[in-house]
Amino acid sequence: MSWRPPTSLEIDPPFELDVLDRVFSTIVERWSEHDGDRECIVQDDGVSVTYRLLNQRASAIAAGLREHGIGVGDRVATLVANDVRVIYIGTALSKLGAVEVPVNPALVGQSLSHLLADAAPKAVIVAPGHREAVEAALSADSSPIIIQAGPEGGPAPESGDVPTLDEMLADESTVLATDPSVRANMPASIMYTSGTTGLPKGALLPHHHNYRIAQRSAGAFGLTGEDTLISILPQFHGGGRYMNTGACLLAGARCGFVRRFSGKEFFNQARQFNATVMHGIVTVGHFLLAQEPSPRDREHSITRGLLVPCPPSVADPFTERFGIEVFQGYASTEGNISVMNLDGPKAACGKPHPPYRVRIVDEYDRPVPAGVTGEIVVSCDEPWSTFSGYWNQPEMSLEVMRNFGLHTGDGGYFDENGYLWFADRIKDMIRRRGENVAAQTVEDVVNGVDEVLESAAYPVPSRFGEDEIAISVVLRPGYEVSATEIIARCRENLPRFAVPRFVRIIQELPKTETGKIQKFKLKKLGTDGAEEFPEERR
Repeated sequence: MSWRPPTSLEIDPPFELDVLDRVFSTIVERWSEHDGDRECIVQDDGVSVTYRLLNQRASAIAAGLREHGIGVGDRVATLVANDVRVIYIGTALSKLGAVEVPVNPALVGQSLSHLLADAAPKAVIVAPGHREAVEAALSADSSPIIIQAGPEGGPAPESGDVPTLDEMLADESTVLATDPSVRANMPASIMYTSGTTGLPKGALLPHHHNYRIAQRSAGAFGLTGEDTLISILPQFHGGGRYMNTGACLLAGARCGFVRRFSGKEFFNQARQFNATVMHGIVTVGHFLLAQEPSPRDREHSITRGLLVPCPPSVADPFTERFGIEVFQGYASTEGNISVMNLDGPKAACGKPHPPYRVRIVDEYDRPVPAGVTGEIVVSCDEPWSTFSGYWNQPEMSLEVMRNFGLHTGDGGYFDENGYLWFADRIKDMIRRRGENVAAQTVEDVVNGVDEVLESAAYPVPSRFGEDEIAISVVLRPGYEVSATEIIARCRENLPRFAVPRFVRIIQELPKTETGKIQKFKLKKLGTDGAEEFPEERR
């Protein structure tokens, strides 16, 4: 590989930027002055955006929103098409000091009603196709300003009784500077993160926290003005918004904006953009590996990529087939990017990088030795570089931030060389035969079976006390493999106590609107419909 990991995560734009000015709209304004004709975003349909154009369109939207009374501290929910207008809107809200509340378009019914009631936005910017769902989800005593926003290049929605984004964008002359009262310590966004059982909770993110996500991503990718990052993650999540678009805007790299991910089209789009960098979750790796091999698999210019998590069962075949060096780290919406693997074993998360510190603790918050799995707790020596708490949930905020550290709910351990290894969600740890088994360890082996698309391991009660391990498996379309063959692979690659006793092959895994597997539903099924494989004595 011609690319080598960087030695530092510190990267800054080519102009002076005070710490309190680490606000994305200010960064766009500075780039507009420094090199306004530099292309910062190119979309998969050919739409091209320079820093100057981004600043002008954000200014027009900000001016229009200001006429409707939107200003510093006002919450504005956004539920729009995943295209460049998301960035126009986000930059506009940053200029005004308003707090953006990105909404996942997959949210419906109770989840959407809860989010809108909890955030209580002063305005909702919504795509025409979602307006009816939004209005149905609003409580009777809620009456936010509704602003319709069609997709970039699409037909303008009829204004009717509500303002539209197109009417605001008709102003091509206004250039509005960021409100001078907007500082990096102020809230920029409320990102709602979904659990697997409860309703979404809103993480309140300061501008500086989001800047740090972008800066550390740009540093890890080694982004320069010569790079293009192909962005396939949705912009209503921190990965797409800050790790991809934000990193490019900060570093002066180009963001290749894919509106909807397709495994079949990914490398064609990468060639279209001349992309040099990619970023995805591990599912992306599975989808790309599931495509039919092609002589063109290595005909692209991508040299490095971040896949999280990145087990060897995905990383090794991915690099071998596509020629892309992949790495990983450890991050969360609340705790920023505290760990990045720049030089360690490929399957490790890496080492903590200042200003973040990581410790592993037991159930009483006592530190545990190297090699012992406990909860990952993140601390930061710099203000405004982690989340500020959960919106409207002070008790939960205090609980997760107890004893001067963010309790992530993730299990992990440090090895003897100081590298962090992710084990599993604490609640997904399985206790069997006196041993702790991480569900992900079992899933990594099963997902390594060629015919398997995805799987979920979980505990079921054992007649011997503690747990037995069950696993539900989804096969790739058109492929077949037996439960017996899956168990054989497990017995070859796992210690005896970690081999599942029950295997259930199903059509799909139950998931939340945001794609998280709902293991509690699998646990309720118990062993119904599963094949049993008694433990083999060795």
